[in-house]
Amino acid sequence: MSTTTEFAAARWRKSAHSQNNSACVEFAFAGDLVGIRDSKFARKQFDQLTEQPLIMLPASRWNEFIAAAIGDGSMPPQVRMNCHEDGGVTLVDDHGTTLTYTSKEWSAFVAGASENDFIVL
Repeated sequence: MSTTTEFAAARWRKSAHSQNNSACVEFAFAGDLVGIRDSKFARKQFDQLTEQPLIMLPASRWNEFIAAAIGDGSMPPQVRMNCHEDGGVTLVDDHGTTLTYTSKEWSAFVAGASENDFIVL
């Protein structure tokens, strides 16, 4: 199983629809895990993962996560998705790590997921 430190060297991606936004849903694969983070949590040093909340789930569950994000399935058991009235979303993992996205941020991610249109950061 991967560790959080492996994400320091990971190739992070975001939706191409988020290019002009300073805050977005970012994800990366490291070993048998996929990490999800929020770019609003800027770190002074990119190898200090403790400075930025990170939700991890098995890479084998990524397609399930994407399907749920676009409204075509349920979230993997490791992640809960709470939808806000304004269109924003809060993701919470089994450890209590919380990531909250605005409607604009989540919509950009969903658009990228729907079109499989992600860019490497």
